[in-house]
Amino acid sequence: GLFGRFYGRVYFNQTLFQALLNRFYPSRAGWRAVPRFFATALRAGWLLLILPAQSQRMIAAILSQLRADGPRLPDRAVWQRLGFAAMEIHLAVTVLAELLYQALDKLARHWGDGATTAVVLTAGLTGVRSAEAGQALTDLARFAARDEALHVQIETTPSENLLVALDATDVGRAFAARFAAFLAEHGHGAAEEFELAAPRWRNEPLIALRAIQSQVLLETTDPRRPRANPTADRLAATARLASRLGLLRRAFFRGLLHWAQTFIAARENLKYHFVIAHGRLRDAYLAQARALTAAGQLTDVADIFFLTAAESDALAAGRLTAGAASEQVAERRQQWEIDRQLAPPAVLEQQTDGRYWPVSTPEETAGHSETTLRGFAAGPGAYTGRARLVRTLDEGAALQPGEVLVAPAASPGWTPLFLTAGALITEIGGALSHAAIIARERGLPAVLNVPGALTRIQTGQLVHVDGFAGTVRMLQNVEDL
Repeated sequence: GLFGRFYGRVYFNQTLFQALLNRFYPSRAGWRAVPRFFATALRAGWLLLILPAQSQRMIAAILSQLRADGPRLPDRAVWQRLGFAAMEIHLAVTVLAELLYQALDKLARHWGDGATTAVVLTAGLTGVRSAEAGQALTDLARFAARDEALHVQIETTPSENLLVALDATDVGRAFAARFAAFLAEHGHGAAEEFELAAPRWRNEPLIALRAIQSQVLLETTDPRRPRANPTADRLAATARLASRLGLLRRAFFRGLLHWAQTFIAARENLKYHFVIAHGRLRDAYLAQARALTAAGQLTDVADIFFLTAAESDALAAGRLTAGAASEQVAERRQQWEIDRQLAPPAVLEQQTDGRYWPVSTPEETAGHSETTLRGFAAGPGAYTGRARLVRTLDEGAALQPGEVLVAPAASPGWTPLFLTAGALITEIGGALSHAAIIARERGLPAVLNVPGALTRIQTGQLVHVDGFAGTVRMLQNVEDL
């Protein structure tokens, strides 16, 4: 009952989750909670020790299966099993990562100088695979910027024609080979990585190419611009806070910091490799879809994503007719088109009969003023620039270098846009969301969970993003645009 679906969107049952947690608060349950509290603490300590190793073994299993597959068609059952196992560990790691992050933040605010927070103390970690994807794109842009003819070609050629144009010169082919290597390593990323029907970067590389073009433009027009160094900032903040503490407090702080950083990196890396497994599962379905299409049992390869796994197998085995499958696909596709046009409500309540109903609540604007919006401080630093509202990745093509990216949320598939943006604002997102982790890795000022950001801010508006305070100041009235 922790999850439910409403018009195609998945919702988390926060009420039930909080009710489960309340059982372990002594202030709510009295002395009866003490045995459960200690049992939970012991289990949490055990998980603290075993989950990082389990994460590494899960990642190794996914990579091992990837190598074993080679050029063969993927086995759907194998990749489904690996995906489920990875997500199970990922959820456990996420819970502990969240608890450790919040504990670190409270400790830093209580024992620190008032300016050092968990945002800074968990920035610039090494070995975060999704951040490495962004760095790989930056490296490609720097390679291109060193050759005048190449960077001019990249800057002036439409992204949809770029790969063909690059094939005309030796340096262009060298760049294209490096880009192909990037797709081979990171091309499983997608705008909606949980959606099997969503194409991966390797299928539609335009978002990555556009990000490189923007980055090349920055490298060639402003090569001396100061570069963020979140790792150095983190190490300096760590040393500064540790110097204020006595021996015992310093040891506790170092231990908590180590576990928080370990679990944050483990969470992001496990998610990255889950997306690899999910991408291979997509490949398995596409292989089956191509066979069914060739046999005349499906009209289009994409139709398979409107069938259940059991239905696609029944169609292949002849237990489901092509006509019946076509009716199911048409009906579900029509409903999907309707659902995707709806603006999902922020909150649902469950009726006694089990159905969900949207809750009409006033917009959460606590702390907002006429010119200042408040959210979650997620990425260190401050930045002033023009806003660009981007509701979908397709709209991301209009993002100009240095603009402030304002989005509903940001999944790993949005990583290329982080290279172009000067700062980030989202309506949804928390301390351990992908957007927060990557913003901290790249030193990108970010404020997340800003209610009404997409309605209060307009494209072209001058805004100041403070990733330390968690505020967005609008420096220009909408009427002045």
